[in-house]
Amino acid sequence: MTLSDAEQANKFFFDYFRARLEFIQENGLNENMNQIEGLILMSCYLDSLAGYRYGEKSSGKRFRDFVLEFSGQREIWTRVALPLLEYRLQAEGKDSMASVVRSMGTEVESRMRTYEEDLRYGDMLEKIYDSNERQWFEREAKSVKGYEYVSILWERYRCKSVHEASSDPDRAESLHGEKNMPFYAQYLDEPKPGLILSSEWHFCIPNVFIYSTLTNCMSNFESYVKSNGLDIRQLARQ
Repeated sequence: MTLSDAEQANKFFFDYFRARLEFIQENGLNENMNQIEGLILMSCYLDSLAGYRYGEKSSGKRFRDFVLEFSGQREIWTRVALPLLEYRLQAEGKDSMASVVRSMGTEVESRMRTYEEDLRYGDMLEKIYDSNERQWFEREAKSVKGYEYVSILWERYRCKSVHEASSDPDRAESLHGEKNMPFYAQYLDEPKPGLILSSEWHFCIPNVFIYSTLTNCMSNFESYVKSNGLDIRQLARQ
């Protein structure tokens, strides 16, 4: 069957991205290639695809909207990194609000913490029974959502990798090996024999999970373009 001009253009576009994905899979997720380079490529591809979907200038909001619309992983990406939020509130002297977050389970009780222990913003509100505290978290919704995983992906991974050629995984990944999902780790900077020291949680979004997000986004966006009879060339002119 002969493809129309639009279908040919769409096929060329998504075939190109599939080839880029294969390159990243072969080189950007392991020690054969600087993982920062893999992160830069994945971040840029997500941001680029978001531009075709929405137009507008690159921004955290556009990036967030695209990941949540097409990744199929909203349940994970909208979780709030509670330990990081607690540390920020403590640093700002908002001890009572930090205590509220701490009550949701951020204490360091083991060496590892999974993403499943974090909550989404709406679930956080359901656990706050004091009306004054609840109102504060509602007023500060934007700041709290700045600690959603997808916001951290934008600020600490995408922006740092592109602008500073670095990322901010808090050393967790290098210390505890490759993981498939976002995770935390607790480690001792200067351990001494017989001395038990506490430390902060360190958060990491592994490259392999970011890759799964990029793969899902591209596949679902391609289906969106096809099912709506869109021409990628027209989307590029938004």
